[in-house]
Amino acid sequence: MTMSELYDKIVERSKKDKSFKKNLFNDPKKAIESEYDVKFDDNVQVSVYQSTSDHMHYVLPI
Repeated sequence: MTMSELYDKIVERSKKDKSFKKNLFNDPKKAIESEYDVKFDDNVQVSVYQSTSDHMHYVLPI
């Protein structure tokens, strides 16, 4: 699974599953690893942000 595909799955799931969305904000790395076949390196940090009507977030790839 590509990172783009993973992103799409996370977004769709967070729209439907309030518990999963809450876990994403509390511990995103653990939430993603436990729900998907993903293992991040220990040194990788995972952050989740939610855009609002007056603050948009865009993430650009490396």
